Amino acid sequence: MLLCPPARKRSARFLAGERVSQLAPYLRRLSLPWRLLLAALLTDEVWAVSLHRYRAGHQPAYQHWWGLGAGLSVWMAAQGATLAGALLGSQVPAGWHLELAAPFTFLSLLVLSRPGRAGICAALAAALAAWLAASLPLGLGLLIATGLGVVVGLVVERLSETRREVHR
Repeated sequence: MLLCPPARKRSARFLAGERVSQLAPYLRRLSLPWRLLLAALLTDEVWAVSLHRYRAGHQPAYQHWWGLGAGLSVWMAAQGATLAGALLGSQVPAGWHLELAAPFTFLSLLVLSRPGRAGICAALAAALAAWLAASLPLGLGLLIATGLGVVVGLVVERLSETRREVHR
């Protein structure tokens, strides 16, 4: 991390952001070396699955080991995928449209981090929009998909709240 500016930038984003504040109550009792290790391995994927697990309350004394396992698993998968991409990337046909893999990964994390009807509707709307708008230049498809997902999630949540108030 010390030699890689993008990694420092990513970690700084997490340290300053909402993600760490959401994990803090579950990791507060850990020693500083443990917290630093888990922070170094923190990514969007690790945050989503760890928070989901921590909130479930399974064996609180050992949750940090689960977070370490998730972080190391994602790190090893990223290293393997990078190596595979470097060695085999030129062999993959352009027709496979692997550029959609990242948006769909983040959309799946949305479902984990925001359970319920609104989150699922937001993820489905954003996934469809990302797929339909994938050919737009400058990554506009992802931007449109993100915006649409947020709007759909908010609308479904608002409709659910209104429906609950009517049935009271």
